[in-house]
Amino acid sequence: MADTDTPKTVKEVPPPTEFVTEHTGTLNGRKLKYRARAGETYIHDENEEPSATFLSFDYVAINDGKDRPVTFA
Repeated sequence: MADTDTPKTVKEVPPPTEFVTEHTGTLNGRKLKYRARAGETYIHDENEEPSATFLSFDYVAINDGKDRPVTFA
């Protein structure tokens, strides 16, 4: 049996982990509600297999009339 005839094994990959919390803080004298999110992002290789993961954090203002992040880390 040639290598091209070998059935491809599909790896079960769990969904990325994500944690979300909401907070209120005072920044520059202004009260601000924001959502904090820590989550994984998968990087895939040319065969669409997961080859790396990285963790990111973002902080997004809630109900401030703007749809924008506070910061990313």
